[in-house]
Amino acid sequence: MTLGAWIFLSVVLVLVVLNKPFRKFFLWAAAISVVCCGLVYGYIWIVDWREHRAMTREAAFQQKKQDDCNARLNARRSSNDQMTDEFVRLANADLCRENPDITVDEAVAAAKHRQSLDLSAGLVPKVQLDPKTFQPLPPGFIPDSTARKSVRPKPIEGIVAKDAIVYGESLPGGPGGQVLGRVESGTHVRVIRLDSIYGNVQVRAPNGITGWLSSDEISY
Repeated sequence: MTLGAWIFLSVVLVLVVLNKPFRKFFLWAAAISVVCCGLVYGYIWIVDWREHRAMTREAAFQQKKQDDCNARLNARRSSNDQMTDEFVRLANADLCRENPDITVDEAVAAAKHRQSLDLSAGLVPKVQLDPKTFQPLPPGFIPDSTARKSVRPKPIEGIVAKDAIVYGESLPGGPGGQVLGRVESGTHVRVIRLDSIYGNVQVRAPNGITGWLSSDEISY
């Protein structure tokens, strides 16, 4: 603080101690300032809380609509192949994310339209097989089951960049809700889900805790 500021504060302090009318005015002014600041802060807090609650409700409503849409579209099964059904579920999830109110007929039409676009663009080439290139299997042929190996996708792992708290919900302002635990910096965690809307990441810690962290707290 400068010398002028110290002098001003000294004069005010002397007047508060020695001058009774000034002391009364100063106390009233301080009390009114505190009340006004409390009212302004309370108003700002209420506005932020109402906006946060509205965004949370809207996000929950949209998520419910997407879940209902996925359940509606995935109720039909066009193939007994597990891999094919997985691709169908992923395509249905994309359709529900774009339009949660889509019907089954509209989804079928969209899938046929997308397939026709892929064929016309050469993304899914048509393969012509020559029957002459195939040789019949000998009688009594038994395929070697040991040569067939199941392929599992490699899980995504991340490293906690700094000490963080694991929460139970993904909210617009960051993870929140119930506190599930704490992870230290440098801990290796498994990434389960990425919330692209709010920018949060659902992880599973080595101690078994599954919850949400901010994407800024994890490095890959």
